[in-house]
Amino acid sequence: VIELSNKYLDQHCSEETDLLDTSFTTQINYARALVPAMVCAWFQHHQIFLEYVDVLYTEIALRSTAGAKVGDSLHDRSAMKIDAIVRGNTTGKISVLEHKTKASLYYFDEDSLELDLQANYYLLGLRNKKIAVPGVSDSVLSIDDFFYNVTQKPQHRLKKDSGAEGMTDLRNRMYTAMTEEPDKYFSLTKVVLEEQILERSEKNLKRIVKNIDNLNQDTIFMNTNSCNKFKGCPYKELCKQSPVYGGDLSKVFEVSSIAGFEVGKLHSELEDEVV
Repeated sequence: VIELSNKYLDQHCSEETDLLDTSFTTQINYARALVPAMVCAWFQHHQIFLEYVDVLYTEIALRSTAGAKVGDSLHDRSAMKIDAIVRGNTTGKISVLEHKTKASLYYFDEDSLELDLQANYYLLGLRNKKIAVPGVSDSVLSIDDFFYNVTQKPQHRLKKDSGAEGMTDLRNRMYTAMTEEPDKYFSLTKVVLEEQILERSEKNLKRIVKNIDNLNQDTIFMNTNSCNKFKGCPYKELCKQSPVYGGDLSKVFEVSSIAGFEVGKLHSELEDEVV
């Protein structure tokens, strides 16, 4: 785990090493302790859960229907990236797992999750999506449950004058804390969503999308004051393609890079393996 996390972090920042400031480099080094500690502690805590499920997919990208456009149905225009889909190896139930990290689980309100927008949207968007499920002849995936897999990030800090072994010590302290007090750091919470709640959510989403479809320069105000702040807004490409304001933003977007960071292609992460 340590080797893989270091490899990922090295790849993440290798192309821009000369552009990284001291604070960012410190964060990367901190992540070298944090990531393996959290991953190893998570597997330790959820070992029994993992024995009862088969992982069907991880990081699954679902595209909207080919050719979908403004005005088409909400289902045809739905796109998402789901963290994991698992199947109970004794029950056969298929569940969506959404991974979350929080600074604290103290304010994590499980009772309000039935109104959670992301859970509702994912379950509505997955309806009638054709996904191949191993061992199941029907290619339309039927979701039985939705779980939030939440992990609290440990708040430990590097000790002063800890020397070369400082990060190893930090990683070990994080792992020990998470394994000794798992209830403080982990929550695998099922979101109970009844059909009437999903129907209500679908109506609300359709109303929101319809309002968005009908936006024009008379009904929306775009504030461009912060477009180039903090190394540039990651949604510039989206605005450039906007039928409402795209043509009026040429001056805002006349530079191709901000502070050495190239403006990337819109949602390049969805170019990964697509189902």
